[in-house]
Amino acid sequence: MPSSLIYLTDKPVRIIAAAKQDLRLAVDVGNVDEIDLLLVLYEGTEVDVKVTTGMQLDTDVGWVTLVTFTRLTAVNAEKKHLADMLRYIRWEVTFGSASTIATFMLSGIARTWG
Repeated sequence: MPSSLIYLTDKPVRIIAAAKQDLRLAVDVGNVDEIDLLLVLYEGTEVDVKVTTGMQLDTDVGWVTLVTFTRLTAVNAEKKHLADMLRYIRWEVTFGSASTIATFMLSGIARTWG
């Protein structure tokens, strides 16, 4: 069972409006069976962070939600287990009515069973 570190953000990311990770920065998980992913929220109120998965990097069409970290408030950390992923994963952030600023980091352990 080989495992390795995986980073959806290589350092804390600060955004000031709802945003998606640029397609060119999506992480290739084609050889990964499962991920234990940790989201650390350093700043923000009522922050929702989705991890989405898709098969191609040319368009936003066809990307689906794997997991959602819901209504987080700084300082907060939450872990989710990912499985049944398509080729790529990336993050997407939205806000409730209380804020439009978030600083967060997404990283974890990727495992391959084969």
